Amino acid sequence: MQPSLTQPHPIPPAGALYPEECGLIAALQRLVDQGQQVAAESTPGADPRAQLAKIFAAFG
Repeated sequence: MQPSLTQPHPIPPAGALYPEECGLIAALQRLVDQGQQVAAESTPGADPRAQLAKIFAAFG
């Protein structure tokens, strides 16, 4: 996802994001949403390591 050094990459206007950044933010948001869903389904008081294992397993 690194920009090419041989081709100019237009600088977005102030406050705007590069298209690559938008895709990365969307992917990270999906991961957060999936993690929250897995965490919500876990048993209260459960071993935190088991909860983390479930979250990582959900991400493949």
